[in-house]
Amino acid sequence: MSGARRLILLGIVISLWSTVALAADSTAAPVLSGRPKKSTTAAVFMSMAVPGLGQFYTHSYVKAVAAILIEGTMGGSISYNNDRMLAAKRSADNALRTAQQRQAAGDNAGYLQFKRIESDHRTFQHFFKNQRNRLVWWFAGTLALSMGDAYVDAQLYRLDFSPSLSFSGGSVGVTVACRF
Repeated sequence: MSGARRLILLGIVISLWSTVALAADSTAAPVLSGRPKKSTTAAVFMSMAVPGLGQFYTHSYVKAVAAILIEGTMGGSISYNNDRMLAAKRSADNALRTAQQRQAAGDNAGYLQFKRIESDHRTFQHFFKNQRNRLVWWFAGTLALSMGDAYVDAQLYRLDFSPSLSFSGGSVGVTVACRF
């Protein structure tokens, strides 16, 4: 499993864990219906502009830290692979120029040697380009997931999800209040 897939999986696990942990513990952070409404548009655009900002806006701090770590790591990996691709391209171009100079000088052994070097560097260039492009797609998916999460968190911000267990007339009843 590649590093990017591990990071995505870790982000999903942390996101689900924090959601389940908060839902299971009704005393952790009761949501009061008197809270001001959070803008879903602001949450989405904040999450798109800065990793984790939409989650901070909706007070989902664990998810915000996960988004910052995952999206930051992926952005750094994209930059790293792009730099390595450009370095391999420069090396391949230099080797090709040297091979052409050797061929013009009549040095066939030197020409073949630098053509092999050029071919190796082109292989590296394509490898790092493919890695970068794959990470860009993963980054876009992670960003879309983060934006969707910020939207849902903003939409459910004022929801009162605390259960009320009560006894009435010898029977047991459960009331779940949903106030918007």
